[in-house]
Amino acid sequence: MQTAGVDKILNIPSGLSFSDTLVKYLYTRTGGDPLKMSEYLLLLPSRRSCRTVREAFLRRSNGTPNVLPIMRPLGEADAEELSILISGQDNGDVLDIPPAISPLRRQIILARTIVKLYDQILPSQQRPRFDQATMLAAELGRFLDQVQTEKISFDKLADLVPAEFANHWQITLDFLKILTDNWPEILKAYGVIDPAERRNRLLNAQAQVWDSAPPKTPVIAAGTIASIPAARDLLKTIYNLPQGQIIIPGLDKNLDNDAWGIISEDHPQHFLKALLDHLDTKRTDVRDIDNGPSQEVKHKNTLWSEVMRPAETTQSWRFLDDQKISASAIQTVTRIDCATAQEEADVISILLREAIEDPEKTAAVITADRNLALRVMHNMSRWGVMIDDSAGTSLHLTRTGSWALNCAQMVADNFAPISFLTALKHPLSTFRQYAPQKILRNIELSILRGVQGTYGLEYLKARANEAEKLDDTAIEYLDALETAVSPLMDIINKDTSEYPFASLLRAHIKTLENMAATENADGRDRIWQGDDGEALGQFFTEILNLSEDLPNVSFDQYILILRQLISQKTVRPKYGVHPRISILGQMEARLYVADTVILAGLNEGTWPPDTAADPWMSRQMRSEFGLPAHEQTIGIAAHDFVQLVTAPKVFLTRAERSGGGPTKPARWLLRLDTVLSALGLEMQSHMADQYLDWVYKLDLPPTVKPMGRPAPKPPVSARPKKLSVTGVERLMRDPYEVYAKYILKLRALDPIDADPAAAERGQLLHKILEQFVAKYPDTLPDQALGTLLDMGQTAFNSLNLSDEIYSFWWPRFERLAKHYIKAEAEWRADKGMPSATEANGQYKINSDQFDFTVTAIADRIDTLKDNSLGIIDYKTGQPPTAQDIQNGFAPQMWLEALIASKGGFNNIPTSEIGYLGFWTVSGGHPPLQEKQINSAQIAEDIILTEEGLKRVIEAFNNDNTPYYAQPNPDVAPRYSDYLHLERIQEWVFEQDDTKVEVNS
Repeated sequence: MQTAGVDKILNIPSGLSFSDTLVKYLYTRTGGDPLKMSEYLLLLPSRRSCRTVREAFLRRSNGTPNVLPIMRPLGEADAEELSILISGQDNGDVLDIPPAISPLRRQIILARTIVKLYDQILPSQQRPRFDQATMLAAELGRFLDQVQTEKISFDKLADLVPAEFANHWQITLDFLKILTDNWPEILKAYGVIDPAERRNRLLNAQAQVWDSAPPKTPVIAAGTIASIPAARDLLKTIYNLPQGQIIIPGLDKNLDNDAWGIISEDHPQHFLKALLDHLDTKRTDVRDIDNGPSQEVKHKNTLWSEVMRPAETTQSWRFLDDQKISASAIQTVTRIDCATAQEEADVISILLREAIEDPEKTAAVITADRNLALRVMHNMSRWGVMIDDSAGTSLHLTRTGSWALNCAQMVADNFAPISFLTALKHPLSTFRQYAPQKILRNIELSILRGVQGTYGLEYLKARANEAEKLDDTAIEYLDALETAVSPLMDIINKDTSEYPFASLLRAHIKTLENMAATENADGRDRIWQGDDGEALGQFFTEILNLSEDLPNVSFDQYILILRQLISQKTVRPKYGVHPRISILGQMEARLYVADTVILAGLNEGTWPPDTAADPWMSRQMRSEFGLPAHEQTIGIAAHDFVQLVTAPKVFLTRAERSGGGPTKPARWLLRLDTVLSALGLEMQSHMADQYLDWVYKLDLPPTVKPMGRPAPKPPVSARPKKLSVTGVERLMRDPYEVYAKYILKLRALDPIDADPAAAERGQLLHKILEQFVAKYPDTLPDQALGTLLDMGQTAFNSLNLSDEIYSFWWPRFERLAKHYIKAEAEWRADKGMPSATEANGQYKINSDQFDFTVTAIADRIDTLKDNSLGIIDYKTGQPPTAQDIQNGFAPQMWLEALIASKGGFNNIPTSEIGYLGFWTVSGGHPPLQEKQINSAQIAEDIILTEEGLKRVIEAFNNDNTPYYAQPNPDVAPRYSDYLHLERIQEWVFEQDDTKVEVNS
């Protein structure tokens, strides 16, 4: 029985461990009698709160078994966690309450209803797709929950807006008829009700039961701030029970009455004030449990009461003194402002690592920033520590969930390289192949890199057959893949654009099971295991059960719908997490106890969160309708913050920059700075500096020894005996590139499924002009421009260009074609006629010491009017400068002239060279431009070129000649694939003179 004189409502002040204080109080009330303890019914905010209090009982008993009170979650924050104990009483009305509709089924049915509504009022081209409707349905569901939580009738909607806005409001009102007219009938047909409505009915039913038949045993509601009206009503019933009691968390008794009377919805005490008003209880009538906290805790609470003071009364900060708030109020709090989000995660990881060094200590990170939580979890893995994250991981981000979506996306993208590799590089993608990853790697290197002409399995098979480096295993691999995905392919290859959702899902599941099969294991045994595999199986089962509510959709829509729905499911690890550290959200952290508390992500927009935009109502309309202002979420976050920041050991962390931009500190930090300034106090900074220094040193090597300029000296036997004319140029400008490319045999990999870029555009234009000149070497056709454009169109089509690239490249080619035909006609009339295009040639150096060959492919060689040869090089970019040509750093044209003068080009007789020139064929402004190499003595310059070439080759035919990295930065190549190997930035500033003499 309840002890006489027990208070109906008590407060556990901030700064005290709520769960430990509550357990101590219960032991005091029961006198330690286990039989009395078992009679108590304890209502707590959530299931996690129940677990936290159970752990407090274990701490109290030093781990020995003991009898606990009956503990049930009140379900204030999560309708799915609602469980009210009703036993031994007439609960027929409660048992008649229909079950709650599942959130997934509600979203799907609402989406279907939205589509049906829009089918009636919008033209077909403006109607939303079903995947878009599912997103809108999610917003509609949240609005419905808010209305039902606040117990508001939809009858107010019609009269909510002034007449001048009636037409605009009518559009929204017509849409919301889904909730007012259609939705009740739909729920009735399914025999279910909304989760928020069911929670309200259960809470109301419990209140009615206790009103009519008060329990004979104690009922205590503890730890809740009663942010839900139905919960407040139940608390009032408990308050009026003969043995009912309410224990509230963190009531602010320091705030003066004037400020208390004007607190708004964004204040941490807003809901506690509303609860006391609902109970007709004055704040002064609420007694602190155990006669209140220590002096140090009182100073903390006074400080944070001032920090959270309503803005209208902050003038009182001018009169603060250190009598009520001493330095001890802030001594247990360390603030760490980090430069970046990664640095913040690093600091938090070190704090956690430090905490678990003591086997008796616990630590918790409380944050609303999920990206920060993921960073911390990743950081802790370096020490082999897996953390319990209360928010879990979205199913679509898990190992199995992401793979399931990627496999479907691969089929939808017609096996485009990125999707192909994303799905197949996953360890579950085996489809009975031996060493599949090795085969896949060979396929990637041989046929998936660079610009692709088209997509599809047949295309990949054809490419695999042509690839020299691929053997039969690649074809077998692609055949096995085709068999594995056949369930999906058989459906989507049918002559229709839409399919039953259930058929697609079953085929998707069968495809996944085929994909995961091995020689020794069935795919089903590999997929549907582990936390994420089980969650995925449950999700697919639920979707199949709801498939009758889903319409026929295209395969692309199927993936969008699936991705949108699966992202709402979370997976939490069942085991393997560290027992003494956790990552929690604010709600999960309520009543939680830890020796070290880290409040992280303290920036505006994160904690506190941004106020959500309401897609249905303005702020004034929400107020008139009866919905609370969005600021109440800030009030709840503020209360959680105060409860946590007054813990015995607290760290406050934030990042000064995040997402590429600056951040703003949480308003509470700015207020804290102001209050401390008024008090003449400062937060300790030495600990923050220490942790930031540890972060800096965490990955810092013991010593840093800068390396000098790379200058490898391979033996002559390993040095190349053949180079192209561009290779010779690289030897002049950057010898290290020749070393890496021809001696180390390193080649840069093309990007996977690369978009055509400048190089591909240059190759395309070269190909078109080569074909045109080769087809009409003697006389231009009558419709020369049209013929050239037709050739260009055929070449453009072969590349399968995107619309964006085509719309940029084709107009430039049209401009080029027009000017090229004119220039070509004038050239042939005045200068000469084409003799060869893409002509192969070589020049051999034979000496007693070495043999060396220089090769070239000349874009075009013409026979001029005087029977001399003209060498033309097409450029889509900028041609080399006259200075580089003169100094020998752009030797291409002179080397081609040397080869031509020696008769080194196939089918081109030996002759004098009469013309060397670059034709810039960019299609820009101007579209075509000629740049002739002016030389009055070409023959003499060719001789000098030959001599210089021999000196360079002879110099590098020496074991002691190094292949320097960019010996002269002034003439370094504009682009190189080997800069990361040359480490330019590492050594260029360490040398007084970066230029090195190289024989030339």
